Amino acid sequence: MLDSRFHAAKPAHGGEFRYSITDTFPVGFGFPEKIAFPVERTDYVSTGTGRRWHESVTNGPGALEQRSGTPVYQGGSRSELNWFKPVLHPWLGTGLGWGQTRTGNNLEFNTPAGATPAPTTPASATCGAMRR
Repeated sequence: MLDSRFHAAKPAHGGEFRYSITDTFPVGFGFPEKIAFPVERTDYVSTGTGRRWHESVTNGPGALEQRSGTPVYQGGSRSELNWFKPVLHPWLGTGLGWGQTRTGNNLEFNTPAGATPAPTTPASATCGAMRR
């Protein structure tokens, strides 16, 4: 069971989708479903061996996006997801499948656009033409 909270300073429209990822089919496929921010809801997900999930949430058309890693939820447990919650502390993560990289003058890094008890919802940022 997932207690999902979609935070927003003012009402906004966006989209979200939860992709089922399994060991036998490691590719998620789907389309964002409309959602009105802010909102809270309870989600129920399948659990079991080899079952993971990947979540993607956008706040506003073509605006900010947050993605999860590929968490495994345990049957009978309750987890909390906070999308677009204000940042509580700095954290550089690997939730998008890659860490921080530098190529020449370009830096790429994952930073949390929101915060959860375990930082699993980073946003991606790319900075080019950085000078020392």
